[in-house]
Amino acid sequence: MAAPPVSDSAQASLTIVEAVESFKRTATPEHSCEIEKTTVKDVVDAIGVIQQDLLKRRSNRNLGKIHPFIHALGHYGGALDVLSNGLSPYMPWIWAPIKLVLQMASDYLGAFDKLLNAYGRIAATLPRIKELGEAFKDSPALLPKLAAYYADILAFHHSAYKFVTRKCWRLFFPAAWATFDIRFGSILTSMAHNSDSIHNEAVAIDLIQSKKWRDDSFAHVSFQEQERLSKQYDSVLAWLNTDRLSHEDHRERLLHDCLPGSCDWVKDHAKVKHWLDIDSRTPVLWVHGKPGAGKTVISASLVEHVQELGTGMTTVYYFCSHLQADTSSRILKSFVLQLINTNPDMAAVIHTDYVQIHREPSVKVLKLMLSGTTDKPGLLSGVSPCRIIIDGIDECEPQEQKPILQDLLQLVSVSAPSNNCKLLVCSRDLPEISRALKNKAKSGGTVPLSEEKDSINQTMQSLARSRLSELASERETWQLTDELVSELCKLIVEKADGMMLWVKLVLDALSDVDTLRELYDAITSMPRELSKLYKRILTAICGEKGHNMADRSDRTIQILGWLIYAKRPLKKHEILNAVALTVGSESPVPSRWDMPDDSAINRCKPLVELLPNGNICLIHFTAEEYLREHIRFDPSSGQPFNRSMAFACSLVLQRGLNLLDPGISQETQLDMVLDGSLALLPYAVDFWLEHLLIDKTAKPISTDDTIGIALTKLEQRHRNLWSKIKHGVEWTGEVHSGFAPQRDPRLLAVSSTLILPLCSALIAFRAKRRMSMMNATDGKEFEKLLVEEDPTLFTTLSTTFHSYVALLLEGAHTHNIPTAKLARFVKEYSQCSHPCRFFPCTSFFVGFSSKELRTAHEKQHVSRLFCVRTGCAIGRLGFGNQRDLVAHNQRYHEEGGILVPPRVRKVMLPASNTPRFKSHSTLLPNLGKVEDMNIVDRSKANELSLSFDIETTKVRDYVRSLGDESTPGMSVVFNQDVNRVLDFDLLLTVSFQSTALCMDFSPDGSLVAVGFNKLVAIFEVSSGQTLYRLDIPGEGDNLVRGVFFHPSPYRNTLALAVKDTLLRVWDYAANTTKVGSGHKNSLSAVSYAPNGEFIATVSHDRTLRLWREVLVAGNVTAVCERLKCTHGSGMACVTVSRNSEYVIAADFETSCLIYSAKNGNLVSRLAHASGSIYDVATSLNGDLLAAASRDRSMLLYNIRPLKSESLDSPIELDEPMALRYHECSMLYIWC
Repeated sequence: MAAPPVSDSAQASLTIVEAVESFKRTATPEHSCEIEKTTVKDVVDAIGVIQQDLLKRRSNRNLGKIHPFIHALGHYGGALDVLSNGLSPYMPWIWAPIKLVLQMASDYLGAFDKLLNAYGRIAATLPRIKELGEAFKDSPALLPKLAAYYADILAFHHSAYKFVTRKCWRLFFPAAWATFDIRFGSILTSMAHNSDSIHNEAVAIDLIQSKKWRDDSFAHVSFQEQERLSKQYDSVLAWLNTDRLSHEDHRERLLHDCLPGSCDWVKDHAKVKHWLDIDSRTPVLWVHGKPGAGKTVISASLVEHVQELGTGMTTVYYFCSHLQADTSSRILKSFVLQLINTNPDMAAVIHTDYVQIHREPSVKVLKLMLSGTTDKPGLLSGVSPCRIIIDGIDECEPQEQKPILQDLLQLVSVSAPSNNCKLLVCSRDLPEISRALKNKAKSGGTVPLSEEKDSINQTMQSLARSRLSELASERETWQLTDELVSELCKLIVEKADGMMLWVKLVLDALSDVDTLRELYDAITSMPRELSKLYKRILTAICGEKGHNMADRSDRTIQILGWLIYAKRPLKKHEILNAVALTVGSESPVPSRWDMPDDSAINRCKPLVELLPNGNICLIHFTAEEYLREHIRFDPSSGQPFNRSMAFACSLVLQRGLNLLDPGISQETQLDMVLDGSLALLPYAVDFWLEHLLIDKTAKPISTDDTIGIALTKLEQRHRNLWSKIKHGVEWTGEVHSGFAPQRDPRLLAVSSTLILPLCSALIAFRAKRRMSMMNATDGKEFEKLLVEEDPTLFTTLSTTFHSYVALLLEGAHTHNIPTAKLARFVKEYSQCSHPCRFFPCTSFFVGFSSKELRTAHEKQHVSRLFCVRTGCAIGRLGFGNQRDLVAHNQRYHEEGGILVPPRVRKVMLPASNTPRFKSHSTLLPNLGKVEDMNIVDRSKANELSLSFDIETTKVRDYVRSLGDESTPGMSVVFNQDVNRVLDFDLLLTVSFQSTALCMDFSPDGSLVAVGFNKLVAIFEVSSGQTLYRLDIPGEGDNLVRGVFFHPSPYRNTLALAVKDTLLRVWDYAANTTKVGSGHKNSLSAVSYAPNGEFIATVSHDRTLRLWREVLVAGNVTAVCERLKCTHGSGMACVTVSRNSEYVIAADFETSCLIYSAKNGNLVSRLAHASGSIYDVATSLNGDLLAAASRDRSMLLYNIRPLKSESLDSPIELDEPMALRYHECSMLYIWC
């Protein structure tokens, strides 16, 4: 029987009751009671009180405009009450929340204003209830629509209530409200729809269609909200630019080896309980112990314990490892990712407050994001209480340990007691860590594992008993009694001396004993010291040499050596291929008789273990320390191990080049990939050069050496194949000028071999590879750029190999392949067949199982910003930088900026026509004219100056403060009429005791040198720490007027121009100084030639001198004068052309002088300025010369072919003092 139709009254009652009950589930009992007692008059009176309070605070708002809205809601409730008969208790819910929400938001005017505006927009949709209620008071057909409108109003009240009652709601409100606009728009649309229906169809209403419309509308809204959140999440991940390598798998693997309940003593420890308590006691807890004491397992169990407490406590954690380069930035990024994954709403906060403001997530920005400030709470405050657990800081590089601890302690120290964020550190008791934590340890926040012997011994005894019982069950004939098991466990625990690692190693080593006596003897004879235990295990797994055991012993050592010295984690099939190439013949094709199987790796246990991702690694960092000390040479060749690895790589590269040979069929090439003889090829392409050049102490390679012969064959194969592929075009084979043995000492190892040009070209290519990464929009484009730019065949070889792997996995050309062989190949490559194409990246080595997963990962390497406007099809594609996003919003969404108020503008330059560079040089027409190079656009350029009383929050798009309280008054102003191409963040402020006179960045940008009076200091850019210092003697002032790093990143030298007439070349790494004498007056400036072959100096003695470093007494270098050029007046500045052929100097009068670096001849004299020239600079291609003059002009010259024309109307500046050309040939001017 069909169900009876639902009456209009029942349908309306159901809609209203559901809406109110949904609200009640969110509201507190006190608020629910207050709402039900509130009348319309109460709301009006409360608004009056708020109005008076705002007036006293001088933040007056016109609240009278919402009075008609509140009274209209009263009429609406009356009409609904008359028609419904029984819904009176629910009527206050449509007006009372207004009072409650405005009272809560009145202290935060940003939210208060947005809510007022929203109420005004709702009022515009309200139907004429007073008239309709009287006209249709006897018509129940109107009830469902009135109830639907009621539900829409309550939906907004419900959302507003959740906004202002959420924990730390001021932090989330801006981002949450920005996201709410989609749902609010839908609510307003629904109200308008229902209002029109009430007016136009007051009697006949299609309930089913109305409900379907609302359901479809809200479903569409939910989809749009999810889509926006997904965009923001992807944008945040791309901005963080970090790998989504989860520590969850690592933690689960640690707990899998841990017996249930074995770490309960840690959870019950009094100090751990205090650390878990939600109070201000024990903000930092340090658990420390000897290597192998089980600290990592303790950390993993504590993470699990905190997550299972059920108290709403959040935990973020990180496991440091010697297998990866852990830094403060990497750890803080991991914390942010964990918080986003557990609190998806935070993606919107991060996107709004950080991604759209900061270009990169520097450590400073990450700390600000997590800890916040006094005015703006951080992410950790939004998840309070929070516990941070970090394990293995002692495994990080020594120079990273202190910065990591300082940053982590800052997260705790800035946390207010109410936020309750605490830190737990697990590590060894190292001096650096102890000093960093000593202040926190005074309050008793330490747990020395050496004092917890009883608990640890009990844990070890449980583990030993469990493993011995398993061993006894496998060998039933032993008849192992409980008494003997207890005796053996006691013996193991006593000898372990608190080292869980020792117990694990011993128990793993017992797997091959055959009798009880062997078991007992093995345990009793095991040495107590970890180093002696490693020696015992190494001796056991290598065996005694003799007969057929020699190769087995050598192979075991080689496997361990590859694990020690490899530049990345290796998979099983890679190691087996490497060992076959190392031990076997010099042929690049290992014989199937020499190919080892998995048993060769299993024989290395318990020193090695197989990770879930298929990588092979050593059991513990202490094992690597021991083996690195005792395995330095390949036992089969006697060569240093890195040389042996380079030899293996060269062999596999020789064979791998066959994949590019057009004379070899594709079927044959695929079979090469399938048979496993090229398993090491991806590793060899990336790291053969590092292994070849890393050992600076080894003797140079001779062409007669085994490795020299292999390298010669590789070079010949590469040269011949290049000519074959390029249709007869020979490979140049020239040593790159910037990477010759004289400039890069690493290349001295191959200076007498034919492989030198190939090595030099490859180093030069890799040095600029990152620039291609910045220009690529996706992985495919980046890979294409690398193939085009690589002067060798190795990038093409790598991409070809991976494409063949993908073909085989897809089933192409596999019809004649044996099933077992194909199954082995699929097992080895199925999970890593698609590596990330952005290098360097850890996922480049790990790989992905599908193209889709790789593409999703590679988005992290391309910083894409997305338009968040609903329905914007263009914005879904994303933008490469903030400038393009702003331009998109201005063009398609009419978003304009807030101009700088006239009261804070200051005119710097005369309001004349826009200054432009112009040149009508006709010397080389094919070069074109140098013209229309705007420094600023339109006459607005005259208003770029900044007065420091600007309210930066009101002009945020164009004026932004830099720094913090320690650097007041530092701001940056952007021209509002042109597209922004640069952004600035104050990363570091270093205070000096003396005036800084000059500075220079090192070639790799990691160091900055600063010259003072009698002092030169070199600072680390990332931290601001002083790394090197040189005191310069002399009476009175001895000013350092110029500093210049050697252009090679591998030379640790700095040239100094000093007032005392001496040129100094300082090797800051060796702390030695070479001196060049010859000038008769103080030096003005110094410059290295870009090729590093000479140094140029100018002096007040009217000379330009060129210097070179020469060998004296075999090893010691000295600085000798190479060339002297004399001019009629003192010289102020000097630079060298990009091709190192010309030296450009400027005098204190009005001339720029261009000299030949070969013979010192004056090639050209440019005398067009009317004042002294302070600085000169050349463009990257050497075609342009810029000069900054004291007469407030800047001159731009075309210096090819070494003649010049001055500018028609030089741009007027306030005494330009310095010029620099950027690598992209953009000219920057500092005034």
